[in-house]
Amino acid sequence: MPPTDTITDDATRTPEPGAGREVRALTSLLGHDDWQTRRAAASAIAASISAGEVSGIEFETLLEELFAALGDNSGAGRRAAAIAALEGVVALAETRSLALGRIESALVRAGSTVRIGLAGVVGAAGGAEAVRLLAPLAEDEETNVAAAAVAALGRTRSPEATPLLVRHLDAANDWLRFAVVGALGELGDARAVAPLELLLEDQLLQEAAASALCEIATVDAACALARHLRSPCDGALRPSVLKSLVSIATDERALPRAVAEEIYRQSRALFRVLAEDEATLSELLHQTYTLDPARAAARITALGWSGDARAVPRIAQALSEPATSAAAHAALAALIDSPRDARTLPALLAQPSELLPHCALAAALAQAETPAALEAAARLGAATDEAETRQTCASALAHARERMLRGASPLSADERLRLLDALLQSLPTAQGELLVELSETLGMLLADAAPQQRAEAVAALPADEGETQALARLAFFERAGAATDDEALCELVRAAERHTSARVRVRAIEFAERRGAFLEEASFVSHLTDEATGVRRAAARALRRQPTRDVRRELLAALADEDIWVTAESIVTLGARYGDDPEVRARLLEQLAAAHPLCRVAAAEALSKLARDAEEWRALAQLARRDPFPEVRHAAMCALARCGEARTVLSAARAALKDAEWPVRRAAVEVLSASTERPASRLLSEAAVNEEPAVRGAALRALAERGAAEAVTFACRAVGETDSALIEDAYAALRLCKRTCPEALDAARHTCAPRAAAIIAFIVDNSDK
Repeated sequence: MPPTDTITDDATRTPEPGAGREVRALTSLLGHDDWQTRRAAASAIAASISAGEVSGIEFETLLEELFAALGDNSGAGRRAAAIAALEGVVALAETRSLALGRIESALVRAGSTVRIGLAGVVGAAGGAEAVRLLAPLAEDEETNVAAAAVAALGRTRSPEATPLLVRHLDAANDWLRFAVVGALGELGDARAVAPLELLLEDQLLQEAAASALCEIATVDAACALARHLRSPCDGALRPSVLKSLVSIATDERALPRAVAEEIYRQSRALFRVLAEDEATLSELLHQTYTLDPARAAARITALGWSGDARAVPRIAQALSEPATSAAAHAALAALIDSPRDARTLPALLAQPSELLPHCALAAALAQAETPAALEAAARLGAATDEAETRQTCASALAHARERMLRGASPLSADERLRLLDALLQSLPTAQGELLVELSETLGMLLADAAPQQRAEAVAALPADEGETQALARLAFFERAGAATDDEALCELVRAAERHTSARVRVRAIEFAERRGAFLEEASFVSHLTDEATGVRRAAARALRRQPTRDVRRELLAALADEDIWVTAESIVTLGARYGDDPEVRARLLEQLAAAHPLCRVAAAEALSKLARDAEEWRALAQLARRDPFPEVRHAAMCALARCGEARTVLSAARAALKDAEWPVRRAAVEVLSASTERPASRLLSEAAVNEEPAVRGAALRALAERGAAEAVTFACRAVGETDSALIEDAYAALRLCKRTCPEALDAARHTCAPRAAAIIAFIVDNSDK
């Protein structure tokens, strides 16, 4: 059946002999019965153009063929493939302008089916030019065409689309208004929050507006949802608004972690203010029994946010319900983290294990940051017979300890005393890794305590000679630090050195390495011949500290160790201790050609701190270019970061940026970031555009540190992508730009994509954090 909606009569004309033959072969496959073939044909068309394989007349023929395919109402698959091919064409810088010009002409003459398809193509092209082309289409008399144009405006990533869409919120056609609301959500412009908030009182558009605010995902959007959580008529919770408020706070999105955490914190705090009355809790408890799984999960999460002990039984019950299980786990953590009711944690601990499994409770305790949760984790782990629960409680102690060491969770005097009491009471029955974590946390809390308190804790430590018990004692003394008895510590470490467990001997060596005053260096040397390879490795590492005696002979002997890791550690230690010795430096250069790649990596690491002359730097540069193992090329490239010869660095970096393995290319970026040469900036700019996310992210941060204005442009593009690591790097780069090039950052705020503008606004508003 011929197309019923064509652009011109010559859309399917036969080109002159030889012209467009390959193009027609590809476009003919767009209507193939197999969807994979259609997709491959669409990709091949764009690839052919990108490779310069399509001449001017062939390109014109191609566009005519694709426009004709858009008007083929008999084949939805062919239309979809044609749209994909056109989107590939407009995405190419070399053909974008010409293709959009032809599309603009086609929009004037085409029928509605083609205009609808072309609207999506223009939206995918994005930018101000796309907004200009779509603006008249959004006024089209045919509702379907206008709706398609409106939806496409939401995909343009252009701030110029927002005023145009907001004007259409007053359209008489409700279907078009729905399309506008959805487009504003997809566009993600924070300027749309205020007009969308007004629609939360519109019964017809309330749910669509709430979803759009959720998609915009800013703190202001969360505040707008919270303000309309209740109906002004009867004060009842609005299910769609509550669902969006929970979603904006808890769903994973392509946002920097700092932004997502602030949205969660604000959303939960706002809900807590609104949920203080009895009616809210009763309403939530009743509404969790709903056939809509998404709304049920949102209400379970909200119960956790309430911090009320009366929510515990319902949340525990929700753990066993598939639709609400994930929400219930998050709700448990929220209940524990900031309970409004002092009875909340006891109520959780009192739940029968059949209703609230200990492992689920332990996982929630591990996410919480309150001292009471830490006490509960210690007691629960010591009392349970479940290995998984003990391990999770041990993780909770480790995470809490690190937070306290960073000063993120300071303890009051009373909290410290209660936690000490819980730890001491849990020690006698603790097992495995939990015992080690309990002891280490106890040592940290007693680092500055009175001698009597420390003596009581030491007496409570397990006295037998098992592996775990010995590790626990070492962990306690290591955290207790200089406040402990030095003589007792020496005796403990010496005994641990001779322990039958290799794990204990390794921990003793590492302890002594960090606290070198407690052991003679000779003890490290003796461990170079230990039966356990892990112990020999630890001893080789420990010998890197400042020498008090000559152990060169022992280290050179260790180069012949049967374990290659011991050899590698010995190479690095030789460089650290005897790098100024010509004989040792010669041995290290020899190791750059060692048979095993780990030896070459170690030699590169050692020489990175020692190389002084051009010959040594050239040897590392050649290794970075030619070694068959990417790990070695990476290590050699990293070593060049300390090279003061600009030509050598730039030459090696240029070669590394063409390496097939992205870690090598990233190493090149890290090296270039330290270079002050002008070509380094150019190479970094190239790496910030077309590279693997990890390489782009490193280049972005390097450019931002230099104060390069283009870092703002590149980072604004990157925060709109989906790779979480790249988004974090781009966010870090924008934060650096706040300091290094604030004018460029401020200018970009008004011209970049709306989602990037919202992130810049967050950075500016929170610059002191």
